[in-house]
Amino acid sequence: MLTTTIFRLHPSKSQTNLLNEIFTIYNRVKRKGYKLLFNGEPEIQQKLMQVCHNNPYVNTIMIENKTKLEQQKTWVQKKAQYLRHKLAVVKNKIANTKKKNPQDRRLRGLYALLSSLQNRVTNLSLKPIVFGMKPLFRKRLLGHLLREEFRVRRDASFACIGKVQYGLKNLNLKVLPMRRLKIRTFSKKQEKKWLLIPFSVNPNQAPRLREILQVDKYTVVVKRKVVKGELRYYAHVSYESPTPAITCAFENGGIGLDFNHNCLALVNVDRDGRFLSYQSIRFRNLHSYRKGRRDDYTSFKLDKVIHYCLNKGKG
Repeated sequence: MLTTTIFRLHPSKSQTNLLNEIFTIYNRVKRKGYKLLFNGEPEIQQKLMQVCHNNPYVNTIMIENKTKLEQQKTWVQKKAQYLRHKLAVVKNKIANTKKKNPQDRRLRGLYALLSSLQNRVTNLSLKPIVFGMKPLFRKRLLGHLLREEFRVRRDASFACIGKVQYGLKNLNLKVLPMRRLKIRTFSKKQEKKWLLIPFSVNPNQAPRLREILQVDKYTVVVKRKVVKGELRYYAHVSYESPTPAITCAFENGGIGLDFNHNCLALVNVDRDGRFLSYQSIRFRNLHSYRKGRRDDYTSFKLDKVIHYCLNKGKG
């Protein structure tokens, strides 16, 4: 089971400048790498290594770009399948309409739709993607977004996938026991090669931090976002944790849930699906609560659901 914990980073002013430089270079290389991969260029990794001064970030960039390109190819295949199905439906509708009445006025619209679908199938191809999301790009083109803000939101993260090599859990981003994140920069100077940035750990995250320090490998994604007018930095640390044992299974039946706007209905059935009992958990008006209070209230109500399932011994 993949577990992710988010720690807030607290860089100093000098560290912030170097950190922003990593965001810029990493995402610039990522865009260049995707363009080379999209065009089918050979020896992409060697070319990116030359730009990054043999920095291991390139390995993560290559994995991310390959995943992104595969997603694009899958989307094109599904789109083509959908359009072919729609073409078959329209052709069938045209045939049925002509059979009933060859002079039907609806045929003109159906032929126009058929022509449009055929053009879409013909022109469907793999296209370059827009990094930073199309809505942001459109806002920038229209002048509704400043250049710096667009760059901050476009180049919003960099990562290093966990890898066990020479006894190291992560080559570029290391979580240290003294609540520091060790970040490798793109600089060749020894004094600027690493950044040690403190991060905060609340009481609920302390056990997770101990687990992270003990696991074989973990992946760290550093993100930045604008919160209340200021730029904040976060480290998303993901690692594989043991899947918890199943407390209640479905050998003796199960509990059915139905969510409504004012209540939660629970239905107890046996293994053959026969109705045994029913219970309703009422909700207050959640719209009147603030987000934190609303989350606490729902959590309290869902605890009742868990206790109900445990008492019945069913999933």
